[in-house]
Amino acid sequence: MDVEPEIIDGKYFLGTLCRWGHKYEGKPVSLRYLSGSKYCVECMRARMKYYHDSHRQEHRAKARYAYRKKVMARLEMG
Repeated sequence: MDVEPEIIDGKYFLGTLCRWGHKYEGKPVSLRYLSGSKYCVECMRARMKYYHDSHRQEHRAKARYAYRKKVMARLEMG
């Protein structure tokens, strides 16, 4: 007898506990995407935060370099 997973908002379901132990509302299950991602919702949030934080710093460094280059070009011109 297979047990149907509890579907939440048509986007998530309660599945097995992820390997990092992210529990959903204190229950021994993890909130997972119906799309079949191997990570739970909390794992995906942590991964995206890490990705965006690291790329934000990279983007700021490039923007800072471009701005300095632009300012130096203006100073040299006149």
